[in-house]
Amino acid sequence: MTIHKPVETTQQNTETDRTDTELGESLRACYAYGMIASLVFYFLAGCTAREDPVDKAPKPPPIPELKNKWVNGVKLRHLMTFHACDTTRADCNDPWLHQSFIAGSSDGKRWEVMTRFEPFSTSVPDPIVRDNVLYVYGMPQQRQFDLKTGKILKSKRVEVIDENSDRTMNVDPSAILDDDGRIVLFYLVGDIGYDPATCPPKQPNCSKVFQSATEVDGSNGTRFKVDPGTRASIQLNNGARFASDPDIFACPNGYCLLISRGQGMQLLHSETLRGEYTFMEGLSEGFISKNGGGVGAGHYDSKSESMWFFSTKHIAKGNGSARMTEIHGSKRKGPIGSIEDRHFKAIIKGGDFLSSDYLVASPGFYSFPDSP
Repeated sequence: MTIHKPVETTQQNTETDRTDTELGESLRACYAYGMIASLVFYFLAGCTAREDPVDKAPKPPPIPELKNKWVNGVKLRHLMTFHACDTTRADCNDPWLHQSFIAGSSDGKRWEVMTRFEPFSTSVPDPIVRDNVLYVYGMPQQRQFDLKTGKILKSKRVEVIDENSDRTMNVDPSAILDDDGRIVLFYLVGDIGYDPATCPPKQPNCSKVFQSATEVDGSNGTRFKVDPGTRASIQLNNGARFASDPDIFACPNGYCLLISRGQGMQLLHSETLRGEYTFMEGLSEGFISKNGGGVGAGHYDSKSESMWFFSTKHIAKGNGSARMTEIHGSKRKGPIGSIEDRHFKAIIKGGDFLSSDYLVASPGFYSFPDSP
C-alpha cells in the first residue's frame, strides 16, 4: 500500500510470500520505496495526490479474451469482484499489473463473468450497490457501473480525510451502506516505511488498527471523513504476524468484520456499525478458519440463516515469486462456529474464465436485498 505524506487510499497484495507457513496479503506498493531514502523524491512524485500514481504505473497487460460469457437472462442475485493476473506474463506481486473483474451468480456457487463490463486495471476490488449503480473501490480510484444500462461511468479518485481535513493513509477498504444510505469504508490504518499488514522492523509485537470513514454528503462516494474511535485492534506477535484486508457486512444483532490473518480469517462483531468490534462469541480467538484461505469476504443470508464466506486460497507455486491462488467458498447454517478447512471449496479458478496460468484473488461480495 503506501507510505507517504500526504497520502492516498492504497492497495494491498494477496499473493506475496511472507514466511514458509503464513502467506501475506500486502501488495508491493508505494510503501516499499519509503524505506529507501534515495528514492524519496520519486516516492513522493509517484504516490501522492500531487501526481496521479496511475500515470507512473507500469502499462498493464492486454485485456484477456474470456472463455466464458455472461448469459443474459440469468437472474442476477449476487455480485463478486476479484482481481486476476497472468503469472507467465507479469510480476503478479505488482498490484499495477492486476486486472479486476465483475462476476454474477444466481446461487453463490456458480459464477459467470459479466462481460458487458470490461476488466479494468486495479487490485483488491470491493463492491457496493446504491440506486442501481455499482461502485467498485479498487484504490486509488472508484469506478461506477450503471446496472440498468451497462454504461461504465467515469472513474474518480477517492480520498479519506481526518478531523483536520488532512488526507489519511488507509489500506484495502471495504464498503457498506449505513442507515442513511451513505457509503462507509472500513480499512486497515497504514504506516510509513514497512508493510502495513505487519509490525515495524525489529518490533516483534504490535497492534493493527482498523477504522471506518463515512461518505461526505454530495461527494458521490469519492470523499470520506474518518469516524471517531477505533473499530478494531488486532494484536500481532511472532506466531501471528499479519492482519489485514477487512470486510464489513451486516449479520445477526449488528455487524460483522472479517479480518484476514495470512491463510486464516477472524470474525469480529459489533451491535452498531461504528462501534467497537470484538471477537465473535463461540469462536476460538475469533477464528472462523485457520487455513481455509485469507483476504476474503463474508455475507449473512437472513432467509436461510446461513453465513457465507469467500477466501483467497494459495494452492501452488506459480511462475516467478507469485503464488497461484483460487477463490474458495463455504456456507454455514445455524449457530456460528469455526469451519473446517476442507469445507472451503473452489468456486472460481483462473482456468474457469481465462487460463490455468492466471491466479484469481481477493473476492469482494455484494448480495441484492431481495436475494434468497
